[in-house]
Amino acid sequence: MIKKSYIYLILWIPVAFACQLEPLPEDMMPGFNKLYAVSENVEAIDFICKPDQSGYLILANIKTDDDSDIALINVNASGMQTDFHRITNADFYDEGVKMKLLGQEGVLVLTHRKTSAQQENPAMNMLIKADLDGLPVDVNQADSVAAEFKILQMNTSSEIIAFKDFLVIPNYLICVGSIRNSPTSNTSKVTEIFELSDIDFNQSSTEEIEKIQQKPAVLNYSGSYNLKILPGNNPDEVYAVIGQEINENPQETVQGPSLNIIWEIYTDLVSTAPARPSLGTDENDRFADYLRHSTNEKDYFLGNYNEANNDSVFLIRKEYINSQKEKSQQIFKYRRDTTNVSDVGRTTAASLAEDSDGNIVVATIEEKELSTYSYLQKFSQEGEALLNENIEFQSTGFYKIKKIECEPNNVVVILSQKEFENNSTAIGLMKIKF
Repeated sequence: MIKKSYIYLILWIPVAFACQLEPLPEDMMPGFNKLYAVSENVEAIDFICKPDQSGYLILANIKTDDDSDIALINVNASGMQTDFHRITNADFYDEGVKMKLLGQEGVLVLTHRKTSAQQENPAMNMLIKADLDGLPVDVNQADSVAAEFKILQMNTSSEIIAFKDFLVIPNYLICVGSIRNSPTSNTSKVTEIFELSDIDFNQSSTEEIEKIQQKPAVLNYSGSYNLKILPGNNPDEVYAVIGQEINENPQETVQGPSLNIIWEIYTDLVSTAPARPSLGTDENDRFADYLRHSTNEKDYFLGNYNEANNDSVFLIRKEYINSQKEKSQQIFKYRRDTTNVSDVGRTTAASLAEDSDGNIVVATIEEKELSTYSYLQKFSQEGEALLNENIEFQSTGFYKIKKIECEPNNVVVILSQKEFENNSTAIGLMKIKF
């Protein structure tokens, strides 16, 4: 039997709690399919599964034409909203960027602060801390509309940094992002490292946190995008940075392969010359997401490539043993213009995760004229698409998967962005058996 389900979005109620959508098919239970909405437009950014499997914490941005506030939405294991914390700063345009667990005690949230919606680059990169219910730390003991912001990077006209991701390791916070030397110039990759002990949420301070390291020492303004940072592959490696670069000559005309994937592995905090394993092809590769497999210890890279004027999906499997040894990569391509066992080859790569059986679950999206479709497809550890293991999601409006996570017993949790015919938006969170 083909395991393919169509989930149509038919209901939206503009209130600040979760709404139940159409019931999921019986063979996909246990699960839920919820909307989280407010009177303004809301943007889905990130979510985490709580370590004790008691629920989920969603990071969102609530936006008007002139303002943006950060929201943390606490959801129980059944998908019901239990807490809603909107962090309001009337004088600033604040946007959440990424959320990470801080051990078992709470989360850290990377944020950008602007003076207005029209400002393209952030004025500051900041950090807030919250407990696992989404209640932010506020040293003034105010209500949940306030939070203590810590300044990681205060930008100037000659140095503009936008952090995109961060990693918490023992004693340190490592941030990666793009740097440019003017508001409109090209970008380079930059990594900044902070001591966690210097980021004290128990006292109010407007001072910038002092970094202990910024690298690389020599910046290459070739364009850096879609940057992610993650732990190294073995105890000898501290962290790795993955993303993409555009190769350009001084006249800024593209030459040779562009948008190539980069993978840089650092063996200590202060080194400036990382190992750079070979990765990708010369077919305009664009990185989307990364997975370190829990059992076979191989690395999986998801993205898009261009071949014969078709923008298609790839899955790369790569084994990197240590800084001196790597094995050949295996690239699995799914062409948009060819017939596949699934619809994954006609879409844009979004997210990937590993299920309880060790299979790779890939989420992709496809924007059509009247709506956006999203897909899930399972792949074996060898990179082969599994027959009858795919799901299609569609709606009367906009259905865009932002992130997926896998839980025990082959449960997949899906964060999505919703947009409706009246241009209003909501956040979707779905848990299915897949």
